[in-house]
Amino acid sequence: MAKQQGISINVVKSSLRNTVKNISDNDKRMQEAISKVIAEVGVNIQRDAKRNAPVDFGFLRASIYLDFKGQGRQDKSGIRGGHRQLTIPLPRIESRKDGLDAIIGSDLDYSLKMERRDRFLQSAYRTWAPKIKPSIEKEINKILRKHQ
Repeated sequence: MAKQQGISINVVKSSLRNTVKNISDNDKRMQEAISKVIAEVGVNIQRDAKRNAPVDFGFLRASIYLDFKGQGRQDKSGIRGGHRQLTIPLPRIESRKDGLDAIIGSDLDYSLKMERRDRFLQSAYRTWAPKIKPSIEKEINKILRKHQ
């Protein structure tokens, strides 16, 4: 019968410290990489939401924003968002409790109010513009003659 060989591992305090430091460094690098991915996904979702917003005047588009839960730092590296390079804040990496979340939101009440207001103004313009157009053209012609 063959003798079984065992494995022995010698652990010294300094090697244990180095192992903990390596794990910590790798964790930090992974969290930074995850932050960048979340930020890039957030930028792309925001871009698509703005592009596909069903609006007439753009207030809904303008109200769509990108924010991060637990934002605690600014990362100056560029994130590829659509066709241009952007510098945006990334989610903080120190937080484990509240997670790394990209939040795409909209001030929907405001944007709908602005849409309604502009629809009213547009219909008023369609009603009154033909009536006042001759006098506006007359005034423009006066100004042009004066400055020739």
